[in-house]
Amino acid sequence: MPSRLKELREQRAWTKTETAKRLGVGTSTYSNWEYGLREPDIDRLSQMADLYGVTVDYLIGRSNQLPTVDLSQNKIDFMYKGQKVPESEMKIVRRLLNSKND
Repeated sequence: MPSRLKELREQRAWTKTETAKRLGVGTSTYSNWEYGLREPDIDRLSQMADLYGVTVDYLIGRSNQLPTVDLSQNKIDFMYKGQKVPESEMKIVRRLLNSKND
């Protein structure tokens, strides 16, 4: 799990301090999880899975399957570097993908 936490955090270009704030914990607590010195409880695992958009199984290494998303659906909030992608920008992404398939 520690390597997955670091990988997911770095993909978003978040610092440990920023990630800890998003989770409502101290930086040292989050660092201990990322270094594998301590393990979060199930509630925190669930919170981290939601934050990173993965499953708890993925976080703890029981699965290598990342969630797949159908971009044609408007029901999902997409995140980029920790910020929600506005619907106006998602429309542009969908148009680009549609034009690629033409």
